[in-house]
Amino acid sequence: MAFIALLAVLPSIAQTVKVSGTITDERNGRLPGASVKIKGNSQGVVTNEKGEFSIAVLPDATLEISFIGYLKQEQKLKGRTHLDIVLTQKSGALEDVVVIGYQTVSRRKATAAVSSIRGKDIENIPAGSFEQLLQGRMSGVNVQNFTGEPGAAPTISVRGNTAISTSYQNNQYKILNKPLYVIDDVPQFNDDMAGPDMGTGTNNIAGLNPNEIESVDVLKDAAAAAVYGSRGANGVIIIKTKRAHTGAPRFNISAYGGLTEIPKLRTVLVGAQERREKNRLYDDAFDGNVYRLTHRSLIMTDSLNPDLNKVTDWQRMFYRNGMVRNVDLNVYGGTEYNTYRLSAGFYMEDGIVKATGFKRYTMNYSSSIRTKNGAFEVVPNIRLARIERGRGSGSADLFGAVGQSLPSSLFAPDESSLQSVLGRYSGNMDINTDNQVNGDISFHLSLSKQLSFRSRNSVAVVMGRRDVAVPSVLNQDLGNSSSSNSSLQQSYTTSNDLNWNVVLGKGKEHTINAIIGQEVQYSTFQNTFARGDRGASDQIQVVNGFPQGPYLSGSSAYSAFGILSLFSRVNYDYKSTYLFSASLRGDAASSFGPKNKWGYFPAISAGWIISNEPFMSRSASWLTMLKFRGSYGVLGNLPGDYYLQYSLYNIGGAGYSGSSLNPNTYNGTVTITPQFGTGGVAQKDISWEKTGSWNGGIEAELMNGKYYFSADVYVKNSKAGLIDMGLQSTTGIATAKTNGAQIRNSGIDLNFQLRNVLPEKSALRWEILWNVSMNKNLVVSMPNGNRDITFGNLFNTTHLLTRGQAVNTFYLLKTLGVYATDNDVPTDKYTGKKLQVGAVNDPSSNNPFRAGEFAFADIDGDGIIDAFNGGITGDKIPYGNPNPFLTGGITQNFYWKNFTLGFLCTFTFKRDVLNLYESDTYGRYGYDDGSQFAKYAVSDLSAMNIWRKPGDKAQYARMDIGTYRYYYRPDQTFFLEKGDYFRIKNVSMGYTLSAKALKPLHLSRLRFYGLMDNVYIFQASKRLPDAENVNPYGEYNGAGYPSPHKYTLGVDVGL
Repeated sequence: MAFIALLAVLPSIAQTVKVSGTITDERNGRLPGASVKIKGNSQGVVTNEKGEFSIAVLPDATLEISFIGYLKQEQKLKGRTHLDIVLTQKSGALEDVVVIGYQTVSRRKATAAVSSIRGKDIENIPAGSFEQLLQGRMSGVNVQNFTGEPGAAPTISVRGNTAISTSYQNNQYKILNKPLYVIDDVPQFNDDMAGPDMGTGTNNIAGLNPNEIESVDVLKDAAAAAVYGSRGANGVIIIKTKRAHTGAPRFNISAYGGLTEIPKLRTVLVGAQERREKNRLYDDAFDGNVYRLTHRSLIMTDSLNPDLNKVTDWQRMFYRNGMVRNVDLNVYGGTEYNTYRLSAGFYMEDGIVKATGFKRYTMNYSSSIRTKNGAFEVVPNIRLARIERGRGSGSADLFGAVGQSLPSSLFAPDESSLQSVLGRYSGNMDINTDNQVNGDISFHLSLSKQLSFRSRNSVAVVMGRRDVAVPSVLNQDLGNSSSSNSSLQQSYTTSNDLNWNVVLGKGKEHTINAIIGQEVQYSTFQNTFARGDRGASDQIQVVNGFPQGPYLSGSSAYSAFGILSLFSRVNYDYKSTYLFSASLRGDAASSFGPKNKWGYFPAISAGWIISNEPFMSRSASWLTMLKFRGSYGVLGNLPGDYYLQYSLYNIGGAGYSGSSLNPNTYNGTVTITPQFGTGGVAQKDISWEKTGSWNGGIEAELMNGKYYFSADVYVKNSKAGLIDMGLQSTTGIATAKTNGAQIRNSGIDLNFQLRNVLPEKSALRWEILWNVSMNKNLVVSMPNGNRDITFGNLFNTTHLLTRGQAVNTFYLLKTLGVYATDNDVPTDKYTGKKLQVGAVNDPSSNNPFRAGEFAFADIDGDGIIDAFNGGITGDKIPYGNPNPFLTGGITQNFYWKNFTLGFLCTFTFKRDVLNLYESDTYGRYGYDDGSQFAKYAVSDLSAMNIWRKPGDKAQYARMDIGTYRYYYRPDQTFFLEKGDYFRIKNVSMGYTLSAKALKPLHLSRLRFYGLMDNVYIFQASKRLPDAENVNPYGEYNGAGYPSPHKYTLGVDVGL
């Protein structure tokens, strides 16, 4: 019988063949640990650290290949004995995990609103700060790159803005709320303590190498962010850096280099063209004024003077094309008991404005050490970074590098004039360095199969130094000056938690995950500043070289902040179908007085995976998942002032109105006076700003991840917002803070992912990722019975805070057109006067509008347009919204064999922009006799419809030279532009060598790639050079740093 059985199996043994191969991802990266099984039985193997496998099978067998996060694949052998298999990453989103407040949760079972991207989506894109790379990639996250300065941070807001201020903020980073950043479970520095407006002005997040990021998760609703309590109201951005993997040591090198190119500059006339245009404009402006016409500047008349007949293009002298370079090295490997990863990076970008630029040096080390039974694990991590930033003149504002601020091209560029105009940009006189040290260590202890303990301890230190040296010629020949600023930021965090995971029930249908913990964070900021003026020599570039006296000054500052937190969260699901989550966090902050020290922030959410229901079984072939979810919670927002509970005092400053003296001492003793001016009075009853957040969402995945869709509807009500309230002068106090503002943001987030638009059999794969966000911002209430507040950076205030309008809405006169003749100016039927201009209430005065001036709507009907009222006026109206309503992005990737092609487009719609630059262009010479007009550059206005003589039906009022009429005032609807744009942000191309081609080279990966960044912009406005390059108030003043075009080529090598 045994002989017969042997004969029966011999044929099958004879037919078995050995099949080998490699498994890689779409970028030719090896996939160790991938599963290779024979379809129909349990026999299988896993790939080694090189992604290789070998298995004995029948020649006609079918292999099933799978790997976490990738689409499952079947391969019919048909006699083949070697396979090179490329796995496609899943859409998404559902089999991955997301980080939600000290826990990782399967996206399929998440009941919160979370947007995510993978690190590989943003790697090898030239950017000084990784925040710039988030633009257009995640719904609900609005990123605006308002400056092209290397290393500068963009503005970023999650589901709208709740920041409110009664005064104009010159620090553009305080206009909008910033989210909380959490890197490797460690909350980062608060920018209110040491932001981009202080010290070196460098963005701390710029010290993070984008190529070291593994994933980015943005927590958008209360269910996700409430566990961060008082810091979660503005969203939470959780960043995970790359960590070690088991296997033999793997070395990787990635490098790219390229060019930064000047964008299109403003058209400025030069030479004879400038002279002709100036004379034409001058003739129109002073038509009939014989004296002015016969006494014009020699600059406009003396064309034979060799010093006044040049064709100097001053604008080009400020700018340059530059280089961008990046190199990354890393090595990782280890065993199941000990893993390690070491990486180093260097990034350098030349600014397109001379003497500006950015360098970043980084080094990261992470490892894990665990016991043999896996019960105890230690995970140390350290990140080092050095940032060097050149700021040219010491400011990003190009005071002389744009349009009408430039000197006339007719001037000869002698050495003296070159130095006075270009000196601040000829060499870097403003050197900024930041050294960052971030270290943390985690301990993980498994107490049982269900219970574990984790302790995380971290320290972060940023040492900054700024040295500025300015020569005498740039100080009006009053001697050179030097200053030095040294700062030190320190933050210490410790967090401990217990995590309980259990599966209950006979069918294991109940899953419970709970966490309870505490966290303490303490941060300090120290700053020392010294300055010397009127120095004896430009060669003295340190403060120590300046003599004691009135031109030597110094100061120091110290601030500290601490927060103690208790948190908990529980997640429950029944049969992986019915989901529930609840969290509670309590924060005690040092900012508040004893009565309001603690704030409590609860959240609750639920979800229903309806596709798991038996009645949905008929849809299982095409509907992978359909989920409904909803949440409500309360989030908090810490105030920017850390000493609200204390009264503040001024040391050595006892000056008073009406006195030219500023006594620092009294009877030989240093003066100490209460700071009654702004926010200096103790306010023990000030409490937490809180945001109640509702969210409802739906998620669907079709065809096993080929298509994915999600939609969220939300309402965020921010109550008890801190705002400065003006007090009566009889109190002796100018302003005091109050919890008196309420802001609402409501909107919709949409996300579409089409992982392959084309049929599966097609050799070409086309992937489309599209996200769009709609947000409406509204002021619900204001203090003092909803009293309106106006503010702006100009005499005529341009912004308004009022109930029923958006935050920072524009406050403008309504422009009706241009008066063609004097007869077009309306007449008051009661007084018989023409419409008047100015704050004139005297019946005997008469100052009517004239032909060629802008016509404004007399909304209050008093016959006067009040030109000089900087506050509330009856003729202004809320008009225009600087907050974008619709933002998003479209990513398209094409894969064909070993080639890749990708496009990223970003867009913003329904946002208004106030064009202050154009107002200044035509109105800056209103108080000039013509001499200043002759000295500066002028644009080509010949093709523009400007009023020149009575009867002209013009779009623009007459050129304002010496009229003293101020009709080109900026606070009017004429200068309001549509800020809509659609930008082709970047285009990338790549080619990866096949595994077969790499064998002789002894490489695991070799990829060549190229990228174009900031390719082209389509925009609604023809009067703005770049609709994105405006400040967060929605203002364009022409003095910002333009965004360059970038072109790079690179190589990625794996050893």
